[in-house]
This record gives sequence, structure tokens and C-alpha cells, in this order.
Amino acid sequence: MAPMTSKLVWDRLRADQEPASHSSSVESSPPSVRIVKFVVGGASVLEVRTPMKENAMLDAFRALRGEGLQLAKTEVRPLNGDVVQRLHLLENDGASLTPKRLSAARRAVLAACRARRPKLSSDDVATPVRVAAALACA
Repeated sequence: MAPMTSKLVWDRLRADQEPASHSSSVESSPPSVRIVKFVVGGASVLEVRTPMKENAMLDAFRALRGEGLQLAKTEVRPLNGDVVQRLHLLENDGASLTPKRLSAARRAVLAACRARRPKLSSDDVATPVRVAAALACA
């Protein structure tokens, strides 16, 4: 099998993504994750966009940890009622991600951002065991 060129790899990664549907209105959009940059020999970049009121950053980090990846760098900024995070990713050993691993990371982060987190009530605050159990499920 011939080695894949960077353009061919990039085209395949883009085809794997769902179309981005970011509106320019102030209303927040549903969570989305897209591949911004695939890098051979360096950190590839995912962009995660979630509503401001949902703190999905922890969910994204847990998903990446579950995939065995590390964050080389993060950038976070607000945009029209959303939070946009750029995550620069490497393997745990510092190696570059393969296209397959980058696509798997994108899917895992998107699933984590879309998952519903359990709501905590004032009763739960008084019961640390229930709070810990709820957070462990998040």
C-alpha cells in the first residue's frame, strides 16, 4: 500500500466529519467537534464548540484521557453564546496521532459533549456520597 499524502489524509479526515453548522446568531448551537488540523510529526488540532452554559470542557478531557491521548496545548474563547476550545493532541508517548486515532478522538469528544450529565440538587450537596456518584457518572 502506498503511503498517504498529507492532502489525501486531510481529505479523508474531512469526509469523516459531520458538516459544521455554526450560526452567526447569538443563540448557542448544539455541541460540535471538528478537525482543524492534522499534523504529521506534531500535535493535531480538534475544535470543540459547546453552549456557554454547559461546561463540557471536563467531559472533553475525560473522553481524550479515555482514548489514551494527551493535550499538548488548549485555547478557549467565547463566541456568540458558545465556548470554542482548540485542543492540540498527541499520543500519551508524545507521538503524532494517526488519521484513524484523530477521527476516533473527534467521535469520543463529540459523544461526551452530547451526553447528558446528571443534575445535582440542593439535597445532593448535603450528601457527599450521592454527589461523588453523580460526578463519577459524568
